[in-house]
Amino acid sequence: MLAKFTLLATLATASALKVSKTSVPKPVLKLRGGEIDIPTVNLVNALYYGGYGVPLLVNHDKFFGPDGIISYTKKNIGDESAIGLFFSRFTGVMFCALSAGYLIDKESTMLAKQFGLGSLGFVPLLFMNSQDDTNYKAKMWKMQHLIHLPLTALTLLKAFKKE
Repeated sequence: MLAKFTLLATLATASALKVSKTSVPKPVLKLRGGEIDIPTVNLVNALYYGGYGVPLLVNHDKFFGPDGIISYTKKNIGDESAIGLFFSRFTGVMFCALSAGYLIDKESTMLAKQFGLGSLGFVPLLFMNSQDDTNYKAKMWKMQHLIHLPLTALTLLKAFKKE
């Protein structure tokens, strides 16, 4: 008897429920890029590239060298020649300049495309470094795959999405 009453009460309540379009809650979790917008994609990329750009600009070996805070290489590039240090700093400047694009126009689809294409161009180097255990800390580069590849895919999907 109690089950019949519960069923009847549930059906009566459910049939009286009316949900208007304005009361539909926003998604709490933004999964699979469905609700992530261009400014958010640009912000994540600006932090990602800026986070590497500043240390590269300051001193590669201090941050990413064998004894660095986050070590990616087994050799100091500054010990080899001034050329390695120059290219490290040049890369840092370019990463910082690209990241600064967020401060100029965070809603720019073109900026997202630049982040995406730059990230895509880095993928072959990422794989090469993860297999070169003589010069690089291969395990560190393999862990970098977990960040770089999904971010690259998300950025490209959002940047080149047809409305």
